[in-house]
Amino acid sequence: MHNPRNVSSAALVGDIDTSAPTTIPLVNSVSRFGEVKRVTKETNVAVRINLDGSGVADSSTGIPFLDHMLDQIASHGVFDVHVKATGDIHIDDHHTNEDVALAIGTALLQALGDRKGINRFGDFSAPLDEALVHVSLDLSGRPHLGYNLDIPTQRVGTYDTQLVEHFFQSLVNTSGMTLHIRQLAGTNSHHIIEATFKAFARALRQATEHDPRRLGTVPSYIGWMGVRKKETRFVTEDTTSDDKVEDLNEEVSASESGSESGSESEGDEDVKLPEPSKIAVNNRGALLDKLGDIIWPENVEWTHKLAIDIDQEQEVDVNDDLARELAFYTQALEGTKQAFDKIQSTGQPFLRPPDYYAEMVKTDTHMVKVKGRLLAEKRKMEEADERRKARESKKLAKEIQAQKTKERAKQKKEDIESVKQWRKQRQKSGFASGGNDAEFNFEDGKVFERSKKKRPGVLPGDRSGGKARQGFSKGKKPNKRESRDSKFGFGGRKGLKKQNTADTTYGINKGSAQGNKKRKR
Repeated sequence: MHNPRNVSSAALVGDIDTSAPTTIPLVNSVSRFGEVKRVTKETNVAVRINLDGSGVADSSTGIPFLDHMLDQIASHGVFDVHVKATGDIHIDDHHTNEDVALAIGTALLQALGDRKGINRFGDFSAPLDEALVHVSLDLSGRPHLGYNLDIPTQRVGTYDTQLVEHFFQSLVNTSGMTLHIRQLAGTNSHHIIEATFKAFARALRQATEHDPRRLGTVPSYIGWMGVRKKETRFVTEDTTSDDKVEDLNEEVSASESGSESGSESEGDEDVKLPEPSKIAVNNRGALLDKLGDIIWPENVEWTHKLAIDIDQEQEVDVNDDLARELAFYTQALEGTKQAFDKIQSTGQPFLRPPDYYAEMVKTDTHMVKVKGRLLAEKRKMEEADERRKARESKKLAKEIQAQKTKERAKQKKEDIESVKQWRKQRQKSGFASGGNDAEFNFEDGKVFERSKKKRPGVLPGDRSGGKARQGFSKGKKPNKRESRDSKFGFGGRKGLKKQNTADTTYGINKGSAQGNKKRKR
């Protein structure tokens, strides 16, 4: 009798000679590679994985902490992992983290191939100082993630710890893996995450290694796992077993396609999955009925809804960050005031619950600074608006002035034309030009000028018209006041004849003229 471990699975088929044993290599002679390139508008990712590698890690994603975790997968899984990625990490790490995980999952699926001879299941618990994380996975072709990590901080370095779950969810979706992650202990975020990646690498290493007793078969009862192809069953010469396996193949093929017979179950053709219906269902009546079930009754009291409607006085530009945030702040403040008044009007007592807990993302000091900045920006905008209005008003004033100047010039032209017309009519009526007729010279545009002709008997500086000299010619003694008036005219400074002093308060003039003259000097 031959050792069944050294007998080929093909020897179990009746038409093959079983007299000579055949040995099957336990390990696939061809290395299991997976290579994927993913290019989107946000990222450019290239991944190459060798499941039968030696632990070579070459990761460059632009996210240092993610590179560190990918190195853990390569080192503890003994895989060769090469990852090159560029993305919009200037925005955040989300897109790059997601696309790297999607590409790794696709490359892993490609490297696994038909999954013949692998263990399929992997289970490992990895400790790291105070942290302990358990990972269990199944390369079944059915994507599912069970995630139970309690990471205490929001970030590790610059890496957002929320992206850990997103990484494994993306990897699970493209690799067709069932993955469960459980945190058993841990308080340090870095230790928890690193222990998770180490446990995942060790569990994946177990699942992808070959089982020497599988003899190159698919580790599944139904004969296929994640591969949409019908597999040939290994049977013996027993006719009863032949019928059973054939019936089983017929059931499997019927459940997959529903149209092929059992006789065709030995082929290698792809199974065509039924396409989903493209007919959209829009049952308006049913939707309205459901809406009527969940809508609030018309006469329900406000205390049951606790809803406040705030009327926005003016439209807010949603693309203006300052205006939008200021509108949010104003609405929240006004809504709080209205709710406070409404609750007080009902006469019902209210208070904050004793178990109420709220943690602001930003501190009060920071929010005060934000509010001050918003108000400062608003003032700057108002000042800029006022300056703009002033410039427009000035420009408008200049336009109005220019228009007035044009109107004056036009009016002057019309007046000149009117005078010319009057002269023509006067000449036609028989009046000769010249004589005592007034001459209106408006055309030259000159203003009135004083005549430069000298008057006889009047000096150039004499403002009295020669009257002062008339008195001198008769032999009278000239008066200083009159001569000064003739020279300088009347008016002017009165020599401080009366001032608010003790001497002049009651109108008593005791030599005040001399005193005033002395003050003038």
